[in-house]
Amino acid sequence: MTMGTFLALLGAALATIFAGIGSARGVGMACEVGMGVLAEPILRMFYENGKSAPAISIAAPIMAAYGYTIFLMAISQPMTNMLQAVGKANVPVKSLTVGAVVKVVANYIFIGIPSININGAVIGTVLCYLIVVIYNYIALIKATKVKVNIMSVVVKPLISSVLCGVAAYCAYGISYKILPQRLFHGYSFANITATLIAVVAAIIVYVISMLLIGGLAKDDIIMMPKGEKIAKKLAKYGFIE
Repeated sequence: MTMGTFLALLGAALATIFAGIGSARGVGMACEVGMGVLAEPILRMFYENGKSAPAISIAAPIMAAYGYTIFLMAISQPMTNMLQAVGKANVPVKSLTVGAVVKVVANYIFIGIPSININGAVIGTVLCYLIVVIYNYIALIKATKVKVNIMSVVVKPLISSVLCGVAAYCAYGISYKILPQRLFHGYSFANITATLIAVVAAIIVYVISMLLIGGLAKDDIIMMPKGEKIAKKLAKYGFIE
């Protein structure tokens, strides 16, 4: 097995882990913070030994910035499904059309500014999905008359996401310094290992903090692998109702 194949399988395994907790509320926000913090280490893990290595320093800030669109994308899709369920299927089409127009205009304006350059595409994407989310949210509230619990949906996941990012940053920094600085098939052993440690630490801190502040509901836990058993144990100790 080549190192490239190993890293591809490793990426698939990490994706499976994230999918397992993907049903948890606010996970998009946590992924957003995680990508922002670990953008360069992740790129180095996959491309450090290739011809693209010199471009990592350029691509990392862009990847980190794109991380901020993950949360917007994560909440726009459920809103689209809900709007379709209440007979407002035309609303997501309209919002995405408006967002796309704004993205094209923003790209034209910002990419043309030398100091911003390609980063203008990121700004355009963020503005696009921000408009989509706001447009869909207003339409959904008007159609359903449902009030969103901001504390549960935004504040608690935001607190846990910040702690998640801090954990990832600290875990990577400490691990990278103490691990042996040697190459493994042309890739930095310290970077690969430290990145994996940081991801695991971030997941653990996020889940624990969400449990402690009451950010996870029973339905979130049940949707995870072996969720029924986990939910019963958490309910036993008072972490969920």
